[in-house]
Amino acid sequence: RLPSVSLSPAKLDVQPKLINLGTLKVGQDSQLELTLENQGSRLIFGSLSTNCAWLTVTETDDAKLFQFRDSTAITVQVKGQHLRAGNKPIDGDLFIESNAGTFKLKVVANVPIQAFPEGCLAGARSPRELAAKALKDSRQAGALFESGAVERWYMANGWTYPVQGPASNGMAAVQQFFEALGLAKPPKVFITEPRLQLKGAPGDRLIRQIQVRSEEPRPV
Repeated sequence: RLPSVSLSPAKLDVQPKLINLGTLKVGQDSQLELTLENQGSRLIFGSLSTNCAWLTVTETDDAKLFQFRDSTAITVQVKGQHLRAGNKPIDGDLFIESNAGTFKLKVVANVPIQAFPEGCLAGARSPRELAAKALKDSRQAGALFESGAVERWYMANGWTYPVQGPASNGMAAVQQFFEALGLAKPPKVFITEPRLQLKGAPGDRLIRQIQVRSEEPRPV
């Protein structure tokens, strides 16, 4: 019953609905600024979150809480270490939930593939293409695998290197790569003793040798 001026309800507006970050590079951090505006009255409060690893709105990767009357700017970080190079643009979503409306914003970017730079594998732009080149010249390719050049190329494109552990030597490193990609079956191995039964007193150190063998003429 007190004298008052009627206030219009809060109304959230977010522009633009599609954010294009252009060309990004694997490993390079950047950021974008998102502006939220109130086209009505009263207070707007809510949260901002994301669904992809290469976008984050807080240091702890949790949702960002906000409140404002007229407008506010929120910084969204782009984590370069989580970017993955590819022939198609990558995309992620930003979700805004508030008392004045709910929005879903799409963020897109291009992360171009870096071609393999050297030797007989030069120009390869995918693991399959690199494997095809390695098959043609396994000896020279083995040196590139052994030196870690192929693993560094994977890292430069943000891809997970399929070979776990240290690389083999020479042509065996090429075989190791093919097996990790599933392009070649690994050699069959067996052990001489499938079951060990030992007996000793507490504190004794018991030693038994087992032999791992393969009848195939390929490195294991």
